[in-house]
Amino acid sequence: MPAKTIMDYAAADFECSCGRRHRTDIRQLLIDDHAISQLPSLVRDQKKADGSGFDPDSQSALIIADDNTWQAAGSTVSQLLTADHIKVSQLVFPGKPDLIPDEKAVFQVITALRPHTAVLIAAGSGTINDLVRFVSYKTQKPYICVPTAPSMDGYASSVAPMIHNNLKTTYETWGAAALVTQPDILASCPSKMLAAGLGDILGKYTALADWRLGGIVEHEYECPLIADMVTKTADRSLSQARQLAGRDPQAVRETMEGLLMTGIAMSYAGNSRPASGAEHHLSHFWEMVLMQKKKPPVLHGSKVGLATPMIASLYHHIQKLQPDFERARKKAARFSFDQWAATIENVYGTGAPEVIALGRKTAKNSPDRTLSRLAAAEKNWEQIRRAAADLVPEPDQIYQALQSVGAPVSPVELGIEDSQVLLAVRHAAEMRDRYTVLQLYTDLDLLDEAESIVTQWL
Repeated sequence: MPAKTIMDYAAADFECSCGRRHRTDIRQLLIDDHAISQLPSLVRDQKKADGSGFDPDSQSALIIADDNTWQAAGSTVSQLLTADHIKVSQLVFPGKPDLIPDEKAVFQVITALRPHTAVLIAAGSGTINDLVRFVSYKTQKPYICVPTAPSMDGYASSVAPMIHNNLKTTYETWGAAALVTQPDILASCPSKMLAAGLGDILGKYTALADWRLGGIVEHEYECPLIADMVTKTADRSLSQARQLAGRDPQAVRETMEGLLMTGIAMSYAGNSRPASGAEHHLSHFWEMVLMQKKKPPVLHGSKVGLATPMIASLYHHIQKLQPDFERARKKAARFSFDQWAATIENVYGTGAPEVIALGRKTAKNSPDRTLSRLAAAEKNWEQIRRAAADLVPEPDQIYQALQSVGAPVSPVELGIEDSQVLLAVRHAAEMRDRYTVLQLYTDLDLLDEAESIVTQWL
């Protein structure tokens, strides 16, 4: 596909050599020093699902923000639209405690809608964007996103990770009708959000390795073009970590473009596979633990960044690993769903019903399915070793890049206990029916070894 700019990728609609058609829902993607000034015309251009246009005389826009993002961008957006005679209402969540995208937050957004609300505007970063995207899709009202920090890759995505029944669940939705990104707003965000953005991007190395692993072991769909897009994005970010730490304008802009590119990659794939693997499963597990313990939430990219050297270490170990497949088969044959479910209830607490239901529905740990995975892994072990060597940088290289931008590199910095890290290594794979290196170590009956490898990062 010939593409020169990120908008070329966003606007593309083409048949790929992978056999699928790739496209996104994004119709406008602006990265410009005066991008927000174009919001009034973008709002007027929006159309509802039935094709009818925006009528400023009878319809309005709802701006969703929190106290912090309202100051960063929401207030300016409101003033611009009002000056252009577009009716505006707003829902501004408190800045503290941090907003959680759960059933309560969804209800608050829905109750803020009015019969004349025709367009939603998300002024914020990860949680605000996910929340608005979810409600936008459910109500079939288009939404425009005004990012306030280059902190995560979900801006251009078509999925929404939400908290449902105390468990992180990813829902298929749609992308923003327009992304309006102004570099000076991004550059003024807190340093921890810049670091979180880098953490989220560097997590793509292990996510792509997991995608390759899924293709080898479970014959999962893969796309070399998408994988190449994401790899190049991660490589650029890894090489620019120190410039990002100094808030170099070009590094900030390219970090945002990298996050948008991975969101586009997810839209191309139709799910989060190119950008989310075992490092995200650890992150989701820790998020659940923090929530159940009533601790403040932690930035998504910070958790992903913390997890990435750990998962990279597991891949590094694979390069010299000689599994005992016969022992693993004997272990798989002894699987008891009831015993497994009892363990899940103990580990996951209030989130256990969702995990147990997933395990029952997919039979992901059944002897037949596990034995099938083991057979494929044994047959293709050299291919798995090559993928581990080719796709994942040295763990120390990732660690040092994160450290250079002041990202959290030890669990204690995020309020995560060492025991919770080891629990995540052992049980986080159960949160998704997605083959990752954590599932590989589980199938091989090598979780004790995996815990030992990860201990070096505690």
